This record gives sequence, structure tokens and C-alpha cells, in this order.
Amino acid sequence: MAARVARVRPDTFYHGTSIEAAWKIQADGFDIDLSGSSAGALLGNGVYCTATLEKAMDYAKRKPAGGIIFELRADIGRCKTLIRGDAMMKTWQEHGYESGANTRGLEENCFKDSSRIVIVRAIAGHTGQLLAMGMRVGSDGLLALDKAQDEDEGAKRPRKMDDDLLTLLDKYDLQDVANDLARNGITSVKVMEEEVVNVDVHELGLGSIRSLQRLLTHLKRKYCDGEQMLTNVDVNKAIARMLAEPLNAHAQRHGCEALHEAGYPGTQTLITEAIGLVTVAMTGHTENPGVQEPGCAALSGLAVNTDNRTAIADIGGISLVVVAMQQHTKQAGVQMQGCWALSNLAINNANNQTAIALAGGIRVVVVAMQQHAAHTGVQTRGCLALRNLAANNDSNRMAIMSAGGIEVVLAAMASVGASVGARLRVQERGCGALCIIGLSGSTVQRRIKDEGGMDVVEAVVAAEGASATCKEHGHTLLTKLARV
Repeated sequence: MAARVARVRPDTFYHGTSIEAAWKIQADGFDIDLSGSSAGALLGNGVYCTATLEKAMDYAKRKPAGGIIFELRADIGRCKTLIRGDAMMKTWQEHGYESGANTRGLEENCFKDSSRIVIVRAIAGHTGQLLAMGMRVGSDGLLALDKAQDEDEGAKRPRKMDDDLLTLLDKYDLQDVANDLARNGITSVKVMEEEVVNVDVHELGLGSIRSLQRLLTHLKRKYCDGEQMLTNVDVNKAIARMLAEPLNAHAQRHGCEALHEAGYPGTQTLITEAIGLVTVAMTGHTENPGVQEPGCAALSGLAVNTDNRTAIADIGGISLVVVAMQQHTKQAGVQMQGCWALSNLAINNANNQTAIALAGGIRVVVVAMQQHAAHTGVQTRGCLALRNLAANNDSNRMAIMSAGGIEVVLAAMASVGASVGARLRVQERGCGALCIIGLSGSTVQRRIKDEGGMDVVEAVVAAEGASATCKEHGHTLLTKLARV
């Protein structure tokens, strides 16, 4: 007689919620009266959780800053298994059961008594934004006020960064500097509006200075009567200093930053001079990521213009970008701006597409996406670069497949670590990239399909918030893959 296999009863569960609610739960315990107040009380009153981490994450990610997921240890006691339409769906509590479980589709559990539940640890949806709200996950695994708040004797609740500012930071891929802004007293768009005229980003000591400067430029244009962050005088001064001090890394970095912020600095003579100065700066300071990052950014901005793409390639700009990415693989800023530069240089320019591939550009983009899988900016620009390199170029499509480009794009699209807005942008760019890469023929299409591409794309186009462009590219690709 075969041995009977004992059924394992789960004791580990997860509960996704907002940061504010998590702070209250940790301090006062779960409130049965609030059961299902956000997601609905399908199983009646009780504490809701799930044995599936992914479901809890999916719920928490809809909350500001990615919310919080509590890992719980719970005793299910006498458990009633429920299916939709069950007569005891909302009344099982009255029939001697300690918990209810809906295991069909929703994978949801409900506990009658919160005393059967112990919080094991808190998992942050986004660490940087959690810090911006004045909190952190402590060494004991639970939520705690950050050090700055601990020193404030009157702090009983975490400071909260305005949701509108968090959304704006997300749009500009600045989630990681949220805490630094909050520490400098900038916790809302209103405060940012008031302070932006006087802010000196180099005095703030913030990370991602390039992206922050773009945000400040945006705010100045929106709120300060069209005032620009940089004037033509600023650009001319920066150029003059670059010419006078070619060995001064600070002068070269500042000059590249000024040219990037200017975007399209005036006359064609000035543009030609700007391209030359940026390439000289990057050539003379190859070991300095502080020069390479704004150098790549400046070339990216200049390459928006069709004629400039050819001029940059002719002067050796493509090789400089590739070398910068090869030498500074751990610098996410260099990788992001490098991907962006290669992306813009490849737009509608077959010669540049070929030159980038021959210089090793496809490989460096793939490596950047592999090594910075959690960096939204790198993933978004990487997908764009691969898309533009593959456009109308069968040779590059095959090279992208051989370099592992299909795998990194699919991995980026399937990632659940980013905030909702950032993830939707990556997924849209990823769908666009795969749609263009997949035009090469059955070999590439079969590779996409073999790597699980259909499942990933189907999930992306069905996701809440997916853009019309994403759905269009996704359905086009799915139609092609279905024929393979």
C-alpha cells in the first residue's frame, strides 16, 4: 500500500498595503473593521493576505512609492475552503472557522482574528521613495523612522513627500534621489516651485545630477515665466572655458553639461564647435565618468538633428560613446546616457547603424541592460537603442539576437521591481524593440518565442495602464509569433 502523503499547511503569507497603512498596522495591529476597504471584502470581515508574494506585490505597487509588503507568519487553524457562490462566502466566521481561503483565481486568505498573525518583516516597494517619506526598513526587518527623523524628538509620524512630486520624479527616472530631496526640505511640487529659482544642484550633493538638472529645467520653464536654466551667455562661457582649460576635468564636465542643457545651441557654426569640443573632452578624460556621462548626454542631445548625426560619426563620436560604456560598466549614468546617444545616432541613418555595430555598440547596450537590470533609465534607453539599431537593418537584427538582445529586452519587460509608471514605459519600449527586431524573419521570431516571448508580451498588453502604442506593437508581434 502506497504511503499517504501529508498535505502541507501554509504558514507564510503576504499582505500588500500603502506605506501610511503599513506604519499604522505595525504600530496598532491589523484593524478588522477596515477589512477589504481598499480591494473589497469578498470573504467577509477579517485580515486579508495571500500565500503568493507576486499577488501582494501586484497590489502594493499601485500605492504611492510602491507601497509595502508585509511577510507574515500565521496559524490558519480550522480553515474553510471557499469558491465563488459558496453559501458561507462571507459568513464562515460564524460557523467555527478561524480562516477562509479562496484558492481559485484570487489566491486569497482571510483570518478572523488578527492575533493569529505575526509580522515577520517589511519589504519596501521602492527603498529610495520610502526614505523620502522619512522611513526605512530597520535591522530588525520592520519599518522605522530614518535617522534624521529619530533625531527629531517631536517626530511621531514619517514626513511624507507629495504624491505629485513622486510622480514627477518617476517621470524623470529620479526615484533614487527622492530621499535626498526630502532631506533638503523639498517634499512637494509647491516647495520645488518656490525653491527652484535659487537651487544650485551642485551644492545639494545629490546623485543623478544629470537627470535632476533636466527636472529643474522643466520646472523653471513651467513655473518661471519661460526662464531657461541656461542662457546663450552661459553656453558661450562654458565653451570658452573648455577651450581655455582642456586638461581641467571640472571645466570639461561643466561645459558638456551646459551644452546638453542648451540642447540645440544656436547657429550651425556653434553646433559644429560644440560637437568638436565634446569629443575632445571625452577623448582627453576617458577615465573620468564625470566627463563621460555628460559628454554622452551632450552628443545624445545634438544627435536629435539629422545632419548632426553624420557630423558626430565623422569626428569619431560613435567610438567615443562605445569606449565610455566599455570603460565605465558600473556607472549607471554613463550606461544610460551612452544608450541614449547610440539610440539617437542610429535614427534613420543606415551608415551609423552599421558603424555602431562594427564598433561593438550592440554588445555594450546588451551588457548595460544585463548589469543594470533594476535601473529604469538604462532599460528604457537600452530598448530604444536596440529598436533603432534594428530598424530596416536585417544584419543588426541578427547581431542583436546573437548578442543576447532578445533575452535582455524580455527580462526588462517582465521585471516587477520598478514603479508602475516606470515599468509601463519599459514595457512599451520593449514591445517596440521586439516588434522591430522580429521583422527579420522566422529565425529571430522563433528565438523570441522560444525565450517565452509570447507569454511576456501577452501579459504586457493585457496589463492595466498599457498604452495604445504598446498594445499595437504587442499585437503585431503576437500575430507574427503565432505563425512560427
